[in-house]
Amino acid sequence: MRENGIPPGRFFVICGDRHWKYHSVHPSGYEEFCSGTLNRENARGGRAPGNPGSTDPHAQIRQPYKDKGPSGGSRIEFSHYDDTGAVLYRHVQTAP
Repeated sequence: MRENGIPPGRFFVICGDRHWKYHSVHPSGYEEFCSGTLNRENARGGRAPGNPGSTDPHAQIRQPYKDKGPSGGSRIEFSHYDDTGAVLYRHVQTAP
């Protein structure tokens, strides 16, 4: 991303269909947000950075948020704000 002139804070990865909700920050500064699973039956706790069984056993990823335990969630929200903090637009997507 950086080689193509897109600095951290200008590009975010948003994903779904994982088994837990989280916000992760790569050492390069790029961020990923995950909506988690739609229902509790498919949810499970994620492995934190530094966990030997995780995809980041050396704890290089910073994780400001991770589900405390398995939970579903059938909604994600995107909001646009102006420079005073007023909400200009909000889109809420719920499970079909």
